Amino acid sequence: GLSPALAFVPHQPHPSLPKSSSLLAADSDSGDDDASFELPPDTRELIDHMMERGSKNGFISPASTSNPFSSKLESARKSLYSDDELIHVLSLHTQLSDETIDLPESSIDEEDIPSLHQLVTSAIGESPSPLVGMSIANSLTTIDFDLDEEDRARIRKIRAIASDVDGTLLSSRQTLHPRTRMAVKRALQLSKEDDDFHFFPATGKTRKGALDSLGIEIGTLIATENVPGVYIQGLYCVDGQGNVLFERKLTPEATGAAEKLAKESGISIVAYDGDDLYTTEITKIVRNLHSFYGEPMATLLPGSSDGNVRDLGTHEPLMHKLLLMDDDIELLAKTVRPKL
Repeated sequence: GLSPALAFVPHQPHPSLPKSSSLLAADSDSGDDDASFELPPDTRELIDHMMERGSKNGFISPASTSNPFSSKLESARKSLYSDDELIHVLSLHTQLSDETIDLPESSIDEEDIPSLHQLVTSAIGESPSPLVGMSIANSLTTIDFDLDEEDRARIRKIRAIASDVDGTLLSSRQTLHPRTRMAVKRALQLSKEDDDFHFFPATGKTRKGALDSLGIEIGTLIATENVPGVYIQGLYCVDGQGNVLFERKLTPEATGAAEKLAKESGISIVAYDGDDLYTTEITKIVRNLHSFYGEPMATLLPGSSDGNVRDLGTHEPLMHKLLLMDDDIELLAKTVRPKL
């Protein structure tokens, strides 16, 4: 769920991160209003039902949540998945939906929903099933976890859950599903109660962008409940009070070279300094980074004495990451990235 952009970050930012100086990511969630193909009746009925439920509950609003970065991505999507493959996935979802349990929100108290830790310990036989006694529809489907002793021992050692934000906690429409919201709240609660367990975001977003995107409730909990975090692709790591524990920044020379390349290629560039974002020109795609993905709005560097916008390479105290962005994926992949 990333924008079509090149992310330019310091080489080998951390021993636990990949030794790569650049990363190319494209959002394939393009959606094609002109595309049409016949779906099996059961699948079509499922989709219509999901859309109807989403609209009623306020989870689906195409007019306000369409991905502004998707205009040039349809060819990339078609090269990845054929219509037959997509139909197969939807049909499989239809089959699996017959095996799932519908949990009406009105009949189950949020406090009764088992936490991830409870489900895991139940699966490995260390505690009774947390689902016992819950009033769920007509019957309860039992899931048989086929785990060997090595897997069980590995699960017992889990001490932390680090989760990405875009495309993981958040959907492609940048929305947080109610069940995901409740699961995150339970994980945060367990993290608060157990000093040996931690839940925290690990994302390419800024800290402010991640917390704002997750909504007032979850964002406030992360900000106030002593929750650490790994942000900007591991280049900006903070403790529960927001104090920087580790960071790595680009050199002025690297920033200047990337800025020059962006100017020569006619594409947008955004520079990250913690929660502060800067750019050389406020373009549509720069605005969309804020309006759609929830990142702080990028600003121009304060002008020099002659009134011109300062170069990003002159900013102190340097930049954590640069995004080189454009709607033209082919330009980024075949022209910009090799030069970068």
